[in-house]
Amino acid sequence: MEPKEAALKGAEEIAFTVVAISLSLVAAFIPLLFLGGLAGRLFFEFSMTLVFAIAVSTIVSLTVTPMICGQLLKRETREERAGVMARISDAYARSLEVAMRAPWLMAGLMVAAAVWAVQLYIATPKGFFPSDDVGLVNAFVEASPDVSFDEISGLVSRAADIIAADPAIASVAPALGGGRNTSNEGRIQMTLKPLGERPPIRQVIERLRKPLSEIPGLRVFMSAQQEIRAGAREGRSQYQFTLWSRDLKPLQEAAPRVVERLRKIEGVRDVSTDREANGIELAIDIDRETASRLGVEIEAIDAALNTAFAQRQISVIYGRRNQYRVVIEVVPERARDSADVLNVYVPTSNGGQAPLSAVATMTRTVAPLVVNHQGQYPSITITYDAAPGAAPGAIQEQITRAVAELRLPDGINAEFAGDAAELARAAGSQSMTILAALLVIYLVLGVLYESYFTRSRFSRRCRPRGLARCWR
Repeated sequence: MEPKEAALKGAEEIAFTVVAISLSLVAAFIPLLFLGGLAGRLFFEFSMTLVFAIAVSTIVSLTVTPMICGQLLKRETREERAGVMARISDAYARSLEVAMRAPWLMAGLMVAAAVWAVQLYIATPKGFFPSDDVGLVNAFVEASPDVSFDEISGLVSRAADIIAADPAIASVAPALGGGRNTSNEGRIQMTLKPLGERPPIRQVIERLRKPLSEIPGLRVFMSAQQEIRAGAREGRSQYQFTLWSRDLKPLQEAAPRVVERLRKIEGVRDVSTDREANGIELAIDIDRETASRLGVEIEAIDAALNTAFAQRQISVIYGRRNQYRVVIEVVPERARDSADVLNVYVPTSNGGQAPLSAVATMTRTVAPLVVNHQGQYPSITITYDAAPGAAPGAIQEQITRAVAELRLPDGINAEFAGDAAELARAAGSQSMTILAALLVIYLVLGVLYESYFTRSRFSRRCRPRGLARCWR
């Protein structure tokens, strides 16, 4: 044929196949458009981009490509067509002949491929998002609940010095307080050197773990800064598991059991909790009869304790440019031990002073430093991380089974939070998304071919000569 006529004829012959393949590809991405959660938001952009690319490719295949072939290709004789393309065409025809003569073998191979794909899906490690290396590492430090400010300050400074001595660290920024009104925590933010001047961020974290773990009285949790996070409250590790209940007491009793069980799971590390239940609480019991006899008022006791230990602001000094707030407190030498509270003097009604120990007694009890809430209910969040080589999806399944085996009391609810919740949500909908994609592809092909079953018919005129000769 002439090039233009051949191009039109060729486009006409492949039009249905091109449209069928393109529609089946688009059908594979339709379920991703309705995928929920954070993963759905990301896959929506990905799916729309590919659907648009497939549509443009289909139009180009049926219009632009035949037009270019009709204008640029030259008419060739049968002898001129001999060469590499002819040999490739003959080889393809011979392989097609074998496939058409053994349809059950091809069907068996297809079933084996489907079974293998399912096995690969089950065995493939599943995670949330790949770890980013943006050159930022967050380190959370934790000491005992009864630690003093001076002691936690020294421990954080020592950890910061160890981190700063590493050759991969560019800068270190330590800070006290963990953002939850707790005095036994700190945070260290570190910036790494450019990637060409240091190893990957995972290796830097693993290298710092050993010297930091040797600091007595301090636990350090390190994690790489991630570009994409699913939220939830601040934690010491990437993944979170939350327990919540209407009653705080059984919740406080169940949390240590869950923490201990999670630490025994292989591949789980850096298990910690925001349950700080070992803080020291001082209960002041005022003897009202003695206080009345000495002329000490209850308001005077409150004011004396507030002035001594609550950093009460009593005045403001105004300068030409700045203002200076004056804060009164007891001297540090008088506030090193809990017994020093009873040595505070309170004013009496007759103008004198009396020690607090004369009108009150003190008892020490253990109380939580902070009680977090999820919604309106008290909650305890357990954070954990996956060890190198461990799949977060498999770890989630083990945690679910382990918590179920503990048989927590009724009224205690357990659920994943943050990145772990998004991972569980995505894993739960992944299987349905794949099945929906397969179903949509099958329906699209069934509509296009107007049949629910397709059978390949080997042309009778080709059987005596063979498909390779018929192909020519």
